[in-house]
Amino acid sequence: MLFPHSQQLESQKSHQFKGVKGLALPLLLAEIVNQNDGLNLVLTESAHQSIVLEEELQLCAPELKNIIFHFPAWDTLPYDVFSPNPEIISERLAFLFKISQDIKNGILIIPVNNLMQRLSTKSFIKGRSLFLAIGSPFDIPKKRLSFENNGYHCVTEVREPGEFAVRGGVIDIFPTGSNEAYRIELFDQEIESIRIFNTETQRSIKPIKDIHILPANEFPFDEAGRMRFLQTFREDFDVDTHKMLNISRYSQVGTVFRY
Repeated sequence: MLFPHSQQLESQKSHQFKGVKGLALPLLLAEIVNQNDGLNLVLTESAHQSIVLEEELQLCAPELKNIIFHFPAWDTLPYDVFSPNPEIISERLAFLFKISQDIKNGILIIPVNNLMQRLSTKSFIKGRSLFLAIGSPFDIPKKRLSFENNGYHCVTEVREPGEFAVRGGVIDIFPTGSNEAYRIELFDQEIESIRIFNTETQRSIKPIKDIHILPANEFPFDEAGRMRFLQTFREDFDVDTHKMLNISRYSQVGTVFRY
C-alpha cells in the first residue's frame, strides 16, 4: 500500500496528503476508492482538470474503469438560444439515474462549478423513467404523449438520443442515457419484439427482452412544467411571456449532494 492513511478514511474528519504530484494523485485516489465504500467525490478547479484526472486514473487503475462516473457540463450558457448537445444530455441523465440507485463503490471527479449546478430531483428522474418488456401493453397514443411530455421529439427517422418515430405498429426510439437505439414491434396493443437497430443503416441488429427509457430532459417538458415556469418568470421579470415557447421549470431542485 503506497498511502497507509487512505485506509478507511473517517467522513467526519479532515485528512491531508501533502506533496502528492504527477501520477501519485491517481494512485492515491485508486487506493481511497478500493478502501472506502460508497461514492467517493473529487473536486477540481476546471473541467479540463477533471478530464485529465479521469484519464490518469483509468491509466493507473484500469480495474476501476467501470466505477469511474462521468458527469459532463452543459456546452451552453444559461441564455444561449440553442439547446445543449443531445449526447451530453444523454450522458448527464445516465449519470443522474445511476447515482439515484444504491452505489456500493465508485468515484466521481467533477469541477466545483458543475457540482453546484441546480439539478432535477431523484423523484423526477426515477418517476419519469419507463420500463418496457416483451409482452407489455403498449397503447400508441398514450405512449406517444408520454414520450413527448418527457422531452422526446417525434421525427420521421431516428438518429440521435431523445428522438422517436411511429410507423404503424413499429416504434423506433433512441433513449437518452443509452448507447443503442431500439425498434419496438407491436401485435395489436402488446409488444411482440424489441430489437437494437443501427441508426445509420436503419437495419435491426439483434433482439433483446426489455429496455429502460429515461426522460429526454433534465426538466419537466409537459404543460404543467411550462405553466409553472411562466408564472414564476412573470413574478421575477417584466416580460410578455405569451411569446415564450418550450420553457419549463422544476417544482423542486437539488444538486449532486441530494442524490
